[in-house]
Amino acid sequence: MPSRGRPKDPKSRLADHRKRLAQQGLKRVEAVVPADKVPLLQMLASAIRNGSFISVGPPASTSAYLKIERENPMQVVSTPWTVEALKAALEETDLLAPGEFATAISEGAGKVLEVEVNGAGGLIVFLAVEGEQIITTTILWPRADQEDPNSFEAMMLRSHKVLMPLCALGIDTVDGEEYYELFGAMSARSALSSVVTEIRTIANNALELAKELGPNNKDFAA
Repeated sequence: MPSRGRPKDPKSRLADHRKRLAQQGLKRVEAVVPADKVPLLQMLASAIRNGSFISVGPPASTSAYLKIERENPMQVVSTPWTVEALKAALEETDLLAPGEFATAISEGAGKVLEVEVNGAGGLIVFLAVEGEQIITTTILWPRADQEDPNSFEAMMLRSHKVLMPLCALGIDTVDGEEYYELFGAMSARSALSSVVTEIRTIANNALELAKELGPNNKDFAA
């Protein structure tokens, strides 16, 4: 059996991934947008890379926005969300494509909303309401599967703001084994559209991280 050689460190693997993107004719660009539009920009970038057609129209007027708020009261939340209310709202909203999310409530130490993101290969994002915050998380891969986890974690501490805007990398223990997870937090009074954007962002960041630096990233290579 041929020797696999010394595993590449995470920075080298990231450089290799970016080189592959360049060979595909893709170019890294820097864009300056309002903080609340970062998730939208991420989703647009991912859609463009996948060959989607993007149609852009002029911004809605203030009067149109106010009209939308009056006609869709669930977009403006005066009291904190509950897990049950979020589930019902996500099942009824027209903000999602048909079948985009599948939701279920699980109960362990506390109630958790499980959102299966079908457009992300069935990846599950978990939402828990804790006081005035909604905590969003998704489990990645076992820490033991990561080549040189210490170097990977050190690199992520320095780079996560660029690689994963609006969420962070953590380590959680599941059935006695350590797993990497992505997590974020937002106000429990956030508009439903913001909750949808948060779920999509966590799912998109998880896929991008797996493609760039995950232990099975070769499965994503072109």
